[in-house]
Amino acid sequence: MSSIIIYIGIFLQIIGVTFFSISELDPKPFTALIPSILGTIILVLGIIAKVKQSIKKHAIHLSLLVALLGIIGSGMRLIPAVLKGSFESKELAQFLTLIFCLTLIVCGIKSFINARR
Repeated sequence: MSSIIIYIGIFLQIIGVTFFSISELDPKPFTALIPSILGTIILVLGIIAKVKQSIKKHAIHLSLLVALLGIIGSGMRLIPAVLKGSFESKELAQFLTLIFCLTLIVCGIKSFINARR
């Protein structure tokens, strides 16, 4: 599970940096880096879960909490924009953030279920 957390953290960082760099606005909006911030937090928690066995469960739970916040934050912005018919690069970044965070939540739930068996 910690490897999945690390990979998703890296993917979120890539999403944030990519969409920040391709933004045509001047000055570039720092909100485009929100996926990178989420990714950094998730990545650090994944590394902690992999290295420090004594707090592995706590780090995994915290990474899932951050992913849940990512889902809520992305969804709150994405749904109204899509309902208005707008789907630009910022909506794509929010969609990708939502998908990666949702993937992490699903993997975490499956991991918790398997651990209880």
